[in-house]
Amino acid sequence: MIRITQQDSAKSAKSYYTTADYYSEGQELIGSWGGKGAARLGLEGTVDQFSFERLCDNLDPRTGEPLTVRTRTERTVGYDFTFSVPKSVSLLYAMSGDEGIMDAFRSAVDETMREMEAEMQTRVRRGHQDVNRTTGNMTWAEFIHTTSRPVDGVPDPQLHAHVFAFNTTWDEEEQRWKAGQFRELKRDAPYFQAAFRVRLANHLQDQGFGVERKRDDFEIGGIPADVLGRFSRRTALSVGDRVRITAGGKTKDGNHRLSNGSLMTVAGFTKRGDIIVDHGWVIDRHFGHLSHGYVVTSHASQGVTVDKVFRRRIQRIVPGDLPADGLCGADTWEGTGADLHGRQE
Repeated sequence: MIRITQQDSAKSAKSYYTTADYYSEGQELIGSWGGKGAARLGLEGTVDQFSFERLCDNLDPRTGEPLTVRTRTERTVGYDFTFSVPKSVSLLYAMSGDEGIMDAFRSAVDETMREMEAEMQTRVRRGHQDVNRTTGNMTWAEFIHTTSRPVDGVPDPQLHAHVFAFNTTWDEEEQRWKAGQFRELKRDAPYFQAAFRVRLANHLQDQGFGVERKRDDFEIGGIPADVLGRFSRRTALSVGDRVRITAGGKTKDGNHRLSNGSLMTVAGFTKRGDIIVDHGWVIDRHFGHLSHGYVVTSHASQGVTVDKVFRRRIQRIVPGDLPADGLCGADTWEGTGADLHGRQE
């Protein structure tokens, strides 16, 4: 799964480098620079706090000078692309420590981010223009986590990555750093989510793991459902996530009705792991009837099927190369894999 969360606070963005409050003390967090923009800034290998915080403040890590022309108090610092794996993958990695699983995950994340990067854009407003220009470069820092927030003091296995992409891209034509245009990347989040799942499943199969299709996702074969349930005490949520109520109910105190289909934003969590949403309402951690939106900051992708996104993206990228009905169904792994293969040729 992929969630895309807009970050408007430099102070909050800086917390991605430090240990988040729901992780166990001393848990190792792997931070790595990524993207062509990072390479242009001389950022490679392990993420260092000094450079990360300078970028959060819109400063060139090398010189301390402003990176983009405009540095407003209220601005978009960047976007958190959160990649999560099926529960069976997290559980198997926690039990075995098999680095092949970690390699498969990181490869799938990197390949999906590189695909997004190739379509990165910036706005062009010079000469009375009002268009977007493809720059093809991004700057991001990847942080790997292996557990979820603790419930009753104990975390569950949950392998996931926070890939924080800074709101900056190098415009070769204007020879300067500018704010990025992330709108189309957010709009096409269903496609990137499907692409990530296919890549992860393929890499795991290459490692010799059996994969079983589960509706629009997959699990590693051979792990009983009741075992997965024991290690799924918390829905994978983060502050700022947009969630949909999928069955009627009430808040934990019984004072407010939760209507099926209503949208809410996660504001925080109690010490017991209950979910705090809009208006300070608290939803019991065992409520269970919650569904993620694809993108927190854009409603454009809500209700858009993966198949429609595949068609829109492929027709936009390679118009005329495929017949209108020539796309393999995105509701099968074979179809999704064929779509990916077709785009890479």
